[in-house]
Amino acid sequence: MAEEDDAGRGTWYDAAAVLAVIAVLALAGRQLRPLVEQGAFLARTGEGLAPLSGVAWARAAVWLVAGVAVLVGRTRVAVVAAWAGVAVELAATSELLGRPPGFEVPAGLLAWPVLLAAAAAVLVSVPGAVERGLDLLGRLGRMAVVAAAATFALMAAAVPLLGDVYDTPADAFDPDFLPRFVISSVLHAWVVAVGIAAPVGLVIAALASADRAVRPKAFLLVGVLALGYVLVQQGMMPMPFGL
Repeated sequence: MAEEDDAGRGTWYDAAAVLAVIAVLALAGRQLRPLVEQGAFLARTGEGLAPLSGVAWARAAVWLVAGVAVLVGRTRVAVVAAWAGVAVELAATSELLGRPPGFEVPAGLLAWPVLLAAAAAVLVSVPGAVERGLDLLGRLGRMAVVAAAATFALMAAAVPLLGDVYDTPADAFDPDFLPRFVISSVLHAWVVAVGIAAPVGLVIAALASADRAVRPKAFLLVGVLALGYVLVQQGMMPMPFGL
C-alpha cells in the first residue's frame, strides 16, 4: 500500500510539473497580448487604442522572462520572475483598492490576476518541477506548448489587422465622433473562437504527446482549469484581467 501511495504522489507530482510549464507559458502569452494588440493598431491605423500602462509592460516583461527561463531550464530565473509577476499583481491590486467611492473594482476581479500569478509561481517553485515537466512533455510537447502561447499572444493582432479602417473626411464637423475602425460582429466572433480553439488544441496536442503515465492526471488538471474558464465565460465567476 505504501508503494502505491508513493507512486500516486509521484504521478500527481509529474502532472503538476507538466502544468507548471504550461501555466508559465500561458501567462507569458496572455501578458504579451496588450503589446501585440497595441502594435497591430499602430501598424494599421497609425495610433494605438490607449497608452499602455506600466503594469501592462511589467506583466509582459516578467512573464516573458519566466517563460524563456522555463524553456531553457533556468529554474531559478523562472522562479524569481514568476514571483516578481506576483509582486506586480499585488502592486496593481493595492493601487486599484485606493479608488474613490463609485469607481471601485469588484473584489473578485481584483483577485483573479493575483491568484493566477501565484498559482503559476507556486507550481514552478516546486523543486525539480520545471525539469521534470519539460522531460515529460518531450520535444513535440514543448513545441506544441510554445506554439499555443505564441498563438494566444499573436491572435491579439487579428482584430486590428482584419477590421476596416476609414479616413476621416476633411469636412467632418466632429472628426472625433466618426469611427475610424470597424469590424463586423460575425468576424469578431470568429476571431474570438479561433483565438480560443487554436491554443487549446495545441495544449491538448502537447498533453497527448507527453509521457503515457502522466497523461490522464495531466488532462484532469487541465480539464479542471478548462471548466473554470467555462464558468467564467458563463458569468458564474468574474473574468480574470477584465477580459
